[in-house]
Amino acid sequence: MNIAFIGCMVMSREIGYETFQSKNMVHTWWLQQGLHDTPKVLTETLQKTIDEVEKYNSRMDRKKRFDYICLGYGLCSNGVVGIHSNTIPLIIPRCDDCIALFLGSQARYQRLFHKYAGVYWYNTGWIEQAFTPSKQRYEQLKEKYLEKYDEETVEYLMEKEIEWVKKYKYSVYIESPLCRREEHEIYAREAAEAFGWRYKKEKGDMTLFHGLLNGPWPEEYFLACPPEHEVCAEYSERKIKAIPWKNR
Repeated sequence: MNIAFIGCMVMSREIGYETFQSKNMVHTWWLQQGLHDTPKVLTETLQKTIDEVEKYNSRMDRKKRFDYICLGYGLCSNGVVGIHSNTIPLIIPRCDDCIALFLGSQARYQRLFHKYAGVYWYNTGWIEQAFTPSKQRYEQLKEKYLEKYDEETVEYLMEKEIEWVKKYKYSVYIESPLCRREEHEIYAREAAEAFGWRYKKEKGDMTLFHGLLNGPWPEEYFLACPPEHEVCAEYSERKIKAIPWKNR
């Protein structure tokens, strides 16, 4: 099979590994981290990229054209809701977000989410590509504020910056099964100490990443959205469904 993959940069290491190992030809399109913070922007960016893939596909030799577009996104704050393809089926994991992908399944994600009520997740991709809270990063932010404001204002701003910290109780580091990055584990542990959280570590699992790029795609774990259908939220364990455009 020929696969077009669209995903967030936080999973570049995992997808790079699976691309190298896959029996399929995989062409990747990377999107910047953080788009899910504004779901409308994520939806627009995903749709724009899907349209780009389809235009690219139409110019390719027929034997090299993509059979599927696989997305490295789950429901992601409804960011995938409304996306569609005109000519190529979309394959989307049935999960809340990329944490489930790093943990290997939505079921495991849910179990750990309840086990560690009030969890902030860390892993290599997030630490490298995203803003993840740490003592060092807040010290850097404080220095930037001091360049513009007096100390009293800076103290007030910093208090506001870390108000959300009180909502969390755990720092959980997802250790990659591909390679151990000790400095990232230390980073997550030090963040827990700085913010008064409990530190835990969980093993990562490549099951969903592998399945996404290799297939088959069991209905239980993946949505296959046909051409001329769009993705809709389904308020059940299935997370998402496909509906024909005529039913919009």
